[in-house]
Amino acid sequence: MKLELEGLLHHPEPPKNKYWSVEIPVLEIYTQGKTQSDAYRMAKDAIESLVEEKNFCVEVTPISDQKFKITSDSYELFSRLILSRLRSENKLTLLAMARKLKTPSINTFARYEQGRAVPKVDTLEKLIQAINPNLEITLKVG
Repeated sequence: MKLELEGLLHHPEPPKNKYWSVEIPVLEIYTQGKTQSDAYRMAKDAIESLVEEKNFCVEVTPISDQKFKITSDSYELFSRLILSRLRSENKLTLLAMARKLKTPSINTFARYEQGRAVPKVDTLEKLIQAINPNLEITLKVG
């Protein structure tokens, strides 16, 4: 099953800034390149290096002048990355997550983050919103 999310492309503003930058809010990744394609390659490399699985791969494809999509065939690995990255970047412990999810066990969230359980898409969206309710996300599954 494929998982897709969106990122933002920022054009260079010479002479102050000569670099193209990309932002992937749901993963809290920011990187840049000398060209637009360099910036996309940097985004791809950043995501794949965070997962550290040989078979994990993402595709970065432009959608518009300011947006691009990141797609992976590995829903399980991609959802694990999203959840662990967001929890870590928002400085939340597993206990804090259990409280946000109103569950007595820290294992509920940990199972998703560690890959012992795979959340359905609607559950993944709810978990992301529990971590950061201000985050606007667009997830697509195919």
